[in-house]
Amino acid sequence: MLLNELVFGETVSFEFNINYVDPHISLRKQWRDVYRYTHDKQLLGWTRHEIGRKTQFNRDGLAILEQDQLGQCIRCRIVGYEFIDGDKKQRRYPVWTPLQYVPGKQI
Repeated sequence: MLLNELVFGETVSFEFNINYVDPHISLRKQWRDVYRYTHDKQLLGWTRHEIGRKTQFNRDGLAILEQDQLGQCIRCRIVGYEFIDGDKKQRRYPVWTPLQYVPGKQI
């Protein structure tokens, strides 16, 4: 007998589901993101903390290269993500190697 049946009888139901997370979106990362919001909970952007550096991102996910005096983005760059191992021919799925982000060509 489950605790919820003992305490609540049939007024509460319980169902157990196993949650699946695609390994491509839950890979180990070499960074930690700290998000910034306005007072009314609108996303402003985030700061990506890595060993030895910090990178600012705007709310669209672009890396900020230059800001004005008010903190508004003047120049930014697209970023991409790739596996650290680099050998795509030897990779098998699911992939458990960490991700790294790399600057894109577009500014």
